[in-house]
Amino acid sequence: MHELVAIDLPQDQKIFDTIKSIWGNGDAIFVLDRRFNEDLKAKTLNSVKPRYLLNSDGLHKLDDSIPIAENDALIMSTSGTTGYPKTVIHSFDSLLNHAEMVNRHLNVEPNQDKWIACLPLSHIGGLGVVIRSLLEDIPVAITDTINEPTLATLNKDGYNLISLVASVLDRVKSDSYKAIVLGGMAGPKNLKKNIHLTYGLTETGGGIVYNGTCLKGVSVKIQPETQLIEIKSPTLLRGYRSKWDQSTNKYVISTCGIDPALKDGYFVTSDCGRIKDDNLEILGRKDDLINTGGEKIWAKTLEDLIVNIQGVTEAAVLGIPDEKWGQKIAAAIVKVDSLSLTGEDITKAVKSELPNWAIPKEIKFIKELPKTALGKNDRAAILKLFS
Repeated sequence: MHELVAIDLPQDQKIFDTIKSIWGNGDAIFVLDRRFNEDLKAKTLNSVKPRYLLNSDGLHKLDDSIPIAENDALIMSTSGTTGYPKTVIHSFDSLLNHAEMVNRHLNVEPNQDKWIACLPLSHIGGLGVVIRSLLEDIPVAITDTINEPTLATLNKDGYNLISLVASVLDRVKSDSYKAIVLGGMAGPKNLKKNIHLTYGLTETGGGIVYNGTCLKGVSVKIQPETQLIEIKSPTLLRGYRSKWDQSTNKYVISTCGIDPALKDGYFVTSDCGRIKDDNLEILGRKDDLINTGGEKIWAKTLEDLIVNIQGVTEAAVLGIPDEKWGQKIAAAIVKVDSLSLTGEDITKAVKSELPNWAIPKEIKFIKELPKTALGKNDRAAILKLFS
């Protein structure tokens, strides 16, 4: 019987051989977030019930464990917006398919190219780099820092492939890399040829759309009424190992895998998009659609407009509860310190492109936007700025 091994070790080069050894035994891995406190780690372990915990003190056998199924390789928590993320099951097949598809798309040469893994390994954007390297025998340098001197040294040593988030892109000399993969489909407007904006989920094994184009073997369609994105891919999850049950306040955990409810082989995401000029354009999560007095607008539409205003470096737009309008539009904006940009300037710029109702009712200029561990805007923290 194969088991699940939870890994709570420093993010360094030793992780590579650790994963290789566990997989060699036919077991699956679950990587704990090293930033969690002990209480949160215990709760996380309870959500997946591994047989073993491997930490700096050694290998520990745990009680109340649940085995994995044949060919299961990875259990990973989603980066959900609730306090009870689902946990995804990936087989060796889905991971190998993803590794092959990404490396072929980027024209990776095993004898010439090398990956850098510097994002948290508890998320697919970070661990995926290690997995692709391990499965396709490509050198990888594993570090827990996005430090410019460290990355520059690795780059000089031939490590020319890297996965990052857009908010740290300015910390690297992008021209010196063969490929830079950015998660979240957000990044510079005028892309250099070596920068790839990707869209994907934990459920898809990572990015499966690069610069709006599906990787070979991936099919995407849009629901006509809801604009929800549906994905068919050989990289899709086998199922969910666990989901939170609100009626019992417990995780439901299954070795067989909880059905992901595919629709004709397609996984229905919580993201909305559209196909424009044969490319996938992300509009936002379904709950990012702001309804203000019956008028609807995507937060991303406003964000894109505002960040193009001279002097604005970042912007986050969201709908906040309002008795009169249902929701009112609020914007948190980061600007260049030396420029005297005002709320009136923002209003004027929005008004020149959109109807009056789309003008933010509240505007706050802040030093920096709160970010999640993956460099995405922390919507909950931003919402608190307007409370």
